[in-house]
Amino acid sequence: MAREVLNVGQVRIHPGSVSREDAMKEAADILQAAGAVTGAYYDAMQQREETVSTYMGNELAIPHGTNETKETILDSA
Repeated sequence: MAREVLNVGQVRIHPGSVSREDAMKEAADILQAAGAVTGAYYDAMQQREETVSTYMGNELAIPHGTNETKETILDSA
């Protein structure tokens, strides 16, 4: 049986713009609510952005932590 990694309750679509920090915080909160990360994951995401941007272009970014902060990750989501 396949395990569901992403469900519709974890998807957010917003009209208009939000700040990078607000978007990252919302993503971290969704992951924490799913039990996939600890409360420290948002800080790990910010650390990553300070060293290398996760912006891919065309309004898409894939924020994530660093290898040094992988203990903040509990599961896939």
